[in-house]
Amino acid sequence: MVSIAEDNSGSGNGGSGGGSGCQHYKRKCKFYTPCCRKTYQCRFCHDSNENHVLRGDDVTKVVCANCGHKQGVEQTCQNCGTIFGRYFCYECKLFDDEDKAQFHCDGCGICRIGGRENFFHCVTCNMCLPTHLEGKHKCIENLSRANCPICQEDIHTSREPSRIPPCHHLIHKSCFDQLVRSGHYFCPVCAHSLTDMTEMWKIYDQNIAETPLPRVYQNLYAEIYCRDCLRTSTSLFHILGIKCKHCKGYNTVRERGPLMRKQGEDDFCEADLTEDDVIARSGASDGEATPSSASTTSEVDPLVEPGRRVLSFADDGTVVEEDEEPAGASSPLQTSSSTDVAMADEDTSSAPILRSSAQDWDEASMASTSSDK
Repeated sequence: MVSIAEDNSGSGNGGSGGGSGCQHYKRKCKFYTPCCRKTYQCRFCHDSNENHVLRGDDVTKVVCANCGHKQGVEQTCQNCGTIFGRYFCYECKLFDDEDKAQFHCDGCGICRIGGRENFFHCVTCNMCLPTHLEGKHKCIENLSRANCPICQEDIHTSREPSRIPPCHHLIHKSCFDQLVRSGHYFCPVCAHSLTDMTEMWKIYDQNIAETPLPRVYQNLYAEIYCRDCLRTSTSLFHILGIKCKHCKGYNTVRERGPLMRKQGEDDFCEADLTEDDVIARSGASDGEATPSSASTTSEVDPLVEPGRRVLSFADDGTVVEEDEEPAGASSPLQTSSSTDVAMADEDTSSAPILRSSAQDWDEASMASTSSDK
């Protein structure tokens, strides 16, 4: 976590405060602002009351809160000798009567709090970082010269501390806490996990184990990209999440491409999710006959016995009864309705069998398609 000097730990009553300072700083002077020719305790009080921003370089005069003497920017009043602040930085025009272990960083160009011995300035990141990150952090050029991805306020000059997640995209501490409390655990910039997600991935494992998919979506694989380890893999598909093979996390997204089925150790083919594929796989897994194993010969139809009648559909949609008795037998052709299908408890020796001339139904397809009785 990185802290910035201009925090709001002071006390007071804003721009109209007396000698104790304002809510931002404890100091015994006020800034004279040449832009609007008024006096304010600090630049933040000015910015909250005016429609323009006060830059530190614009301040050239201060007013003593004790005697009202106006003078140049110095630590002590030339008239009454009042010390405006125990900490004074001429470059930043910063006065503070409260000890926060302030120090001025020439690399950052601003004052920071927390003690110079506890921070180092990274030239590549162009900001001060805690000493325990020296040589152990990921350098990003001008890291702090950006806005907070949540509140869009400048991070470099912000008074609020910032969190440094594993991806090193700085986020204000309050914004970070609000993000996590809302159930968002991924960086809004790069989607990397903001913290250790091991326990969360265990919950994902349990939920997936307790949520079986329909048969058509079982044993499917997908190409994925992991936003934590930045690697790709072919992993088992599930609607709740796809687990990375490398880091075992679920912070993944699907790559472009179809769902696949596994044929060998590292051999995958595009999955056919049509109804025929489902029927074939379900028949194979249940030991039933599949369309490929059913008889397709036109010479002998095992469902038609000699001497029985067969019903077929005519072009006009009517059902026509055809005689398939042996040669020499006489059985006149007659029309029949679709209700002339043999019932299970009737004598089927002379009952007609309903068939479609457009498709030969095998046992597996008839058992799986309830609407085609």
